[in-house]
Amino acid sequence: MQKREIGSEFHIDTERKGTEKTKFNVFDYLAEFYTAYFDSGRSALRSLLENLSFQTVLLPDYICESVRLCFSREIKVVYYHINDEFCVDWDDLLKKCDSDIDIVYLHYFNGYLGREYDYDTLLALKEKNNFIIIEDTTHSFLSAARTVGDYCICSLRKWFPVADGGVLYSKKAFLEHQYEKNKWAKKKRQAMSDKTRYLQGDRTIDKQSFLTSFMEAEELLDMQSRPRAISEQSCEALKYIDIQEVIQRRRQNFAILNEQLQCTKVACNGINQVPLFFTICTEQRDNIRKFLIRNNIYCPIHWPLFDELKCVKGSVVKNKKELSIPIDQRYEVDDMIYLSVKFMEYAECKNKGEI
Repeated sequence: MQKREIGSEFHIDTERKGTEKTKFNVFDYLAEFYTAYFDSGRSALRSLLENLSFQTVLLPDYICESVRLCFSREIKVVYYHINDEFCVDWDDLLKKCDSDIDIVYLHYFNGYLGREYDYDTLLALKEKNNFIIIEDTTHSFLSAARTVGDYCICSLRKWFPVADGGVLYSKKAFLEHQYEKNKWAKKKRQAMSDKTRYLQGDRTIDKQSFLTSFMEAEELLDMQSRPRAISEQSCEALKYIDIQEVIQRRRQNFAILNEQLQCTKVACNGINQVPLFFTICTEQRDNIRKFLIRNNIYCPIHWPLFDELKCVKGSVVKNKKELSIPIDQRYEVDDMIYLSVKFMEYAECKNKGEI
């Protein structure tokens, strides 16, 4: 009997794996760019930074710590503001793009590309002050492969059911290096396979065992200080993933929750948006999350704050309220209806004082 779980790590979808290369996969999607594939987004970023000379970087004041750790402590970091809607405060960004900045690091939370984003002025400042734009498309990869980045990096493993995967790409050629493979993808791939069997009802699979393997694989990645290449298995698997199907399914699932859930949404309704999650902000975040876990719905929080950002009041407030609800291509209409029902059940329990 198939088990219903929503969220958490990808499993290997044996039912959808094709026998022939799809007509429009990741490699087709990025065909107009120079590309180099890595095991993760952070490997892609580290590889790029090894070939750049810089002293000061402009980062968003709401970002994953793994990005910050790619920049050495000797580098000066200036932060631009991410507003209460989790969108770039474009005025603050432009104000800080002065002659002291060497790298501007763009990141669009949940793939939101705002009509208010003034790219022309940013490019004029780039021309005047001679900085480089690195565009992190990990959240916006399918909303737009690129907006204005000189270089783009994406963690493909956040979008697709592959054990490892990241990419560096650009409109202009860049220096490429040969890197070793990582030591953690094999462990994660086995955990993904075990999760598949678990969801298919295989009682010989211990859930805690593969959850531990997922955690151990992530810890090995965290310990990794040098860039690593993508594994052959993940590179091959990406050939069989249909980008158009992924886009259609994510937008469909987002639309269902957008209609069904009465809650405060953030980073929504952007230009051509293909969301990574259905992101909400609520004072009840922790209670909702616990309730959903009891119903086998696992929603991540973006992101755990690192020390530098704990000093930024707005970042702390956002971090206490944000919840990312899975809407990816694993799920169909009935899964989104199930999720909506559980939100209604939570509201009923709260009204009765049971939570």
